[in-house]
Amino acid sequence: MNAAADCSISACGIDDVPVRFPFRLQGNQPRNCGYPGFDLSCNNRRTTVLKLPHSGDFLVRDIDYRTQQIQLYDKDNCLPKRLLQLNLSGSPFAAVFHQNYTFLSCPTQFVMSRFPIIDCLSNSTISVLATSSTFLVTLLSSLCDVISTLLIPASWPVQHYEGFSSKLSEDLLLTWFSPDCHQCETHGGTCGFHGNASQEILCSNNSHRGNISSLFLFFFYLSSSSPSLLVN
Repeated sequence: MNAAADCSISACGIDDVPVRFPFRLQGNQPRNCGYPGFDLSCNNRRTTVLKLPHSGDFLVRDIDYRTQQIQLYDKDNCLPKRLLQLNLSGSPFAAVFHQNYTFLSCPTQFVMSRFPIIDCLSNSTISVLATSSTFLVTLLSSLCDVISTLLIPASWPVQHYEGFSSKLSEDLLLTWFSPDCHQCETHGGTCGFHGNASQEILCSNNSHRGNISSLFLFFFYLSSSSPSLLVN
């Protein structure tokens, strides 16, 4: 029996993110509908939530099943604060891009409107800046304190000429590599487990020509980096 056939698309709300394999919406879909580590839930506002083992809850803005990317945001609209403590270990997700950033705490009177600041980390006396430029860090070292320098996920490739960034307040973009359903999704298929106890992933694609319906079954073996392909 094809377990994927029993796993209809679900969502927390009418206009919310559609959830399907490898993700599973807890309470709405059976356990066999999702891959381990891809459980999602709904909050009291009917918004989709992803819980990272060491970094807590993030809200899900979008899931691109073809590119295997998930777009997350912070419920308190302070993503930079979350990035300072982000730990993706224990999850199947990785950053699309990485970049070294230095966070600086500077006197607000000095910053004024000269540089883009991170509003949610700043107050009336202290303005927090973030930059990937070591030159700017050195330039301001006598006026500002370094909060932290760390490698954090970025949703875009950083340009060499970039100064201070306020883009860290934008969404967090993560990807996953396993299960690899990219080829299946690109060809219009849908992934799922091949049976309740199977470790094989089935890619099913229904195409209609007149009254003829053909079913293509692709089996991706989890133990192989170059999955085997079976067509019926």
